[in-house]
Amino acid sequence: MRENKENTRVIYTDLLRILSICAIILLHVASKNMWAYSVEDRNFKIYTIYSCMTRWGVPIFFMISGSFLLQPEKNITRNKISAYCKRLLVAYIIWSCIYAIWNTVMEKGFSLNALDIGMLKLVIDGPYHFWFMFVMLGLYIVTPYLRKLVATSSKDELRNLLCIWAFFSIVVPVLKTYNFDGNLVNLIERTKMIYCTGYFGYYFLGYYMSKYEVWKRQSVGVYLLFLMSMVLTVSFTFQIESLNGMRNDFWQDNFSPTVVLTAMTLFSIFKNLEDYLNRIFNEKMKHRIVILANASFGVYLIHDLFITLLWKLQIDTMRFNPVLSVPMISIIIIALSFPICVGWQLLRIK
Repeated sequence: MRENKENTRVIYTDLLRILSICAIILLHVASKNMWAYSVEDRNFKIYTIYSCMTRWGVPIFFMISGSFLLQPEKNITRNKISAYCKRLLVAYIIWSCIYAIWNTVMEKGFSLNALDIGMLKLVIDGPYHFWFMFVMLGLYIVTPYLRKLVATSSKDELRNLLCIWAFFSIVVPVLKTYNFDGNLVNLIERTKMIYCTGYFGYYFLGYYMSKYEVWKRQSVGVYLLFLMSMVLTVSFTFQIESLNGMRNDFWQDNFSPTVVLTAMTLFSIFKNLEDYLNRIFNEKMKHRIVILANASFGVYLIHDLFITLLWKLQIDTMRFNPVLSVPMISIIIIALSFPICVGWQLLRIK
């Protein structure tokens, strides 16, 4: 049974899952001490570079979900969707409790007095990175309806829908940020096209790019676009922060044009390499990749516990040069998180 399931896996999305969670860990480590420095400080700029280079992690996760759940050929029943929703809710409740206790103990030490009513708010709010679960829950809820839309839409219709999403989610915010013709922006916003914005666009984009070719296979251009998009994210971030004299994450936002382009090109690169990846990895290696990919959600849940612990032990990115400290601490957290999640996964299988 396990072999049959693994034969249906898509290797490039499994590898993207693993890379994305590693990128998210690097992002969270790099962002942890940012506020301790001014935008002119060298260390702040190093943190910013790492942050800009890893912003594609979250969009890729949404794209991977869409590439699977929106396929009309796949048997995604309402019962399956309900199971996904329950899994997210249970994970949120349990892990919010764990984080509330953990962070309280890390801050105040262990005592019954520390476990006060304030913890209830921590449980309800959840840790900062759990916002992803709420968005994913919303996408799960509308997935049955989105699947019907996909099944009855042509390639051109889906492309046009994505263009509308890109205009309202990506182009309009750029116009607002750079004060381009306020009257025009106000006129556009009066259309109240809020339903054409948000993460559902990445969801659709993942399906569209998994089904249709956006860039030609083995095109050098897609690699250049990938590199260019990351360089532009860094350059535009430095520029806007220099103008404002303070931190500004506009070009690092998940709907920034450069971040969207980074996610699209990276997804396309791995998709185009699918045949090559299937050739170079034997079945044993593919099985290990599947195990690591399946552990990625657990790593997402647990990794910030280790960030908090290392900071408490004064093993943080301010201890030595951030050029080295950010990747080194990220590697430590990855090395701690994955074995625990893989071990738990293997125990559940048994």
